[in-house]
Amino acid sequence: MLLSGTAPFNGSTPQEIMGNVRKGQWSFKAAIWKSISADGKDFISKLLTYDPVARPSAQEILGHAWI
Repeated sequence: MLLSGTAPFNGSTPQEIMGNVRKGQWSFKAAIWKSISADGKDFISKLLTYDPVARPSAQEILGHAWI
């Protein structure tokens, strides 16, 4: 939300959006995401890694190119 002003979780209704949040389904298809750099999108993608074991640690994410 801070990067683009919109959440990467899409849906037609609040219930559909929350369902996508719970499933970990997101996309950068909204027009606003076209103005976000590839590094910015990669940073958000890593933060949204659904599997907590595979998700980067805070230390790892602080070393990301976008930071």
